Amino acid sequence: MAKKFDGVVIFSDFDNTLTYKGSMSGTCKHFNINPNNYEAVKYFTQNGGKFIMATGRNYNELLFLLDKMPMYEVAICTNGTLYNLKTNEEYLSVELEDDFIETVAKDLFSKFDIRHCRIVDGDYNNCEWNKTESGISFFEHAKIHDKKPYHKLTFSGDGDVKYIKNLYTYLKNKYKDEYTVECSAPDFMELYAKGGGKKNAIRELVKRIGDVKKIICVGDQENDIPMLEIADVGVCVANGAQRAKDVASVICTTNEEGAIADVVRMLEEGIIKT
Repeated sequence: MAKKFDGVVIFSDFDNTLTYKGSMSGTCKHFNINPNNYEAVKYFTQNGGKFIMATGRNYNELLFLLDKMPMYEVAICTNGTLYNLKTNEEYLSVELEDDFIETVAKDLFSKFDIRHCRIVDGDYNNCEWNKTESGISFFEHAKIHDKKPYHKLTFSGDGDVKYIKNLYTYLKNKYKDEYTVECSAPDFMELYAKGGGKKNAIRELVKRIGDVKKIICVGDQENDIPMLEIADVGVCVANGAQRAKDVASVICTTNEEGAIADVVRMLEEGIIKT
């Protein structure tokens, strides 16, 4: 028997979309999730829908969600990786070239006073480096964590938006043809291989799923814009960045108030057509 949400897929960002009040440098378990989101995802999936995480977080940071909500077992993580959370299978990976640290990273450190960054290594570990706390140079740090392939390099401004904006502008101007550079928060930036990102991973996963009638993408920041643009319905949370709101076709409630529950409500009431 057909169900009301058959063929409908919701792709949701994690930070400040599904969750609220967390530290970008903390673990996912330190974030809060409105209880209404859990109930809404349960109702949505019981009625034929698929709820899928699409995040820059690593797969191992999402595992705790498996016991909390009936989400689809394959997640889009690390800005473009397709990873089966139940079987530990990697279907699609975004990888930087082996000499990335010796080329691009050295260029950045020669031109900027880099303060706080991290490598995501081949085992999906966040290898954090902080200039004032690590006691060694970033390049010594990279040698210690030389587990290739690297998946991405991220930079934190620790509240300094102007610093991240300057770094972002330089990377965009010099490396836009070689790498993807995105801001996932006003003071947090990510650099990873060209061809990665949530948009491409969504396209690949939709092919795997098959029989998808409606793609709904929900996000909050500039790094979510590509997936909002390719969605049948792009939804930005009310607390989202203005540029993300500008490309979204729907603005839902805030992350704290239960953004995913609001999206499911709009589906139920026909405001978002299935």
